[in-house]
This record gives sequence, C-alpha cells and structure tokens, in this order.
Amino acid sequence: MAGESAAWRREGKRVVWTNGCFDLFHAGHARALADAKGLGDVLVVGLNSDRSIRELKGEGRPICPEGDRAGVLTALSSVDRIVLFDGVRCDREIARLKPDIWSKSGDYAEESLDPEERRAILENGGRIVITPLTPGLSTTLLVKKIRRADPEKIVSGACALIAGARNRLLMVATEYADGTRWSLPGGGQLRGETLRETAERETLEETGLKTEIGAHRCVIERIDPARDLHLVLHVYLGTARGSGCFSRRTSGSIVDAAWFDRERMAAEKRIVLGRRLWLNHLSDPEALPGYVFLPPGEE
Repeated sequence: MAGESAAWRREGKRVVWTNGCFDLFHAGHARALADAKGLGDVLVVGLNSDRSIRELKGEGRPICPEGDRAGVLTALSSVDRIVLFDGVRCDREIARLKPDIWSKSGDYAEESLDPEERRAILENGGRIVITPLTPGLSTTLLVKKIRRADPEKIVSGACALIAGARNRLLMVATEYADGTRWSLPGGGQLRGETLRETAERETLEETGLKTEIGAHRCVIERIDPARDLHLVLHVYLGTARGSGCFSRRTSGSIVDAAWFDRERMAAEKRIVLGRRLWLNHLSDPEALPGYVFLPPGEE
C-alpha cells in the first residue's frame, strides 16, 4: 500500500483516504464515497473487518460479512482500492498510506475524530475534509425500519391442550378491542420461565385449574403485520386437577372458560382461534401436526 501511494504521488495524483463499516450499503454511503473521490484522483477505502465492527457496535453486527461488504465497494467506480483493517482505529493504515486527504462524512467534526488517527494524517502532511452528511440515512435507521416492518421481536408463548370427558377441550374467552375470542388457556412467556411453567401459570390464572403439563404436541406460528405480531406458540398436553371456576372472570382480559365439544366449536358464532385445527383434533386426537402456520385471516 505504501509503495502504491508513493507511485501515485510521483505521477502527480492526489490520494484520498476514507474509512467505515459500510454495513447495509445505502445511498448515503454512495454519496459520501463520490464526494471523497471528488477531492482527489485516487480513493482508498479503509473497511472495518467483522471483528472490529463487533468490538465497536456489539453482537449482532455486522449484518453483512466483510467479504460481501468489500464486494459492494469493489463494484463502485468511485473506489480505487480497499484496505481491510482489524482495529477499532485506522491510524496505522493512514500512517503507511500517507494520503493527501482524509475524507470524513458530516456526522463528525474534526475535533471529535480519534486523536491518533488525526495525528497520523496531519503529521504526514495531509489534511482533513468533512463532507456533507445525507440526513436520515444510516445502517442503524435501516435496521430499525426493517424490524418495525417485519418485527424481529418474537412473542414466545405456551398453552395447554386439556381434554375433558366425552371428547371435549377446555377453552377460554379473551376480550379484545374488536370482540371476544376463544382460545386454549395460555399466554406469553415471562423472563426466566420455562414454556411448561408458562402453560401451567396461564391455565391457573385463566381458569382456576391446576394442571400437570405433559408432552409437547406442536408449534403454532402466526405472523400478523397489522398487529405487529410474530407469535410462536408451543402447545403442551395438560391434565387438569380440580373442577375450576368457570364463572365470568374479571381478571385481566379473561371473560369466561368453558368446555367445547366438536358441535359447540363448529356452531360458536364468536372467533375461535385455531378452530379448524381443534375441530380436526376433536375428530382424531392423533391428527395434530407438529407444526402449524396460522395465517392472519384464519381463526
């Protein structure tokens, strides 16, 4: 790199250095690189390695590995060379290259730059140029938009499939803003709680029944963008102990609990979440699949 830089200068070319992560490449990156190239003849881009990005930004980053990020930069006409570096700062790379200009985008001010990096450019006769920042464009903002549109947050829950005498299922009615819905007793998992404990706790809270949770039967997944919901619900077989208290309840959003046979479930006018699945189960208890995707519009 140092040899190439010296050759460029002998040819009268002005060498520009800029650096960054360039994770989830966007229009702001492209403009910053075009601005940097406009300051000289040769643009060398310092690219943070995967290891250095994890050190700077924490686990979960980078989103795109260094090979892919380098591939994007290589395809740009504004970029002449790429230097992959491992540290959290690039002062050694700047000292070896001895660029005429270090270009940084406008989210920095010269006094806020790393002092070692600033010393490396100034001591070798270079200067620092801050180029305009494109507002509203950053990898962090892009990640937030993606997570809002297709939420990374997954609601994990568990419920109890409790069969009663004469081929019946225990269901609870929950009040929603748009009406009452029937579902198996269960709900969201609390921090530090196993899914079995979730099913036991929720069943007790919703029905008054103590249950013994047995085998895991299936997973129900539901993605509903309108409700910003990605639900993964684990269904366990449960055995109820005691008669329960199935009168109208006022605790939380629970309205009632009741036993449903196939005829009642088919005739129920209100929404029954998973109705088709439970109707099939009541006809053949062994027919329950290991995985079910429940579309947003399906009960």
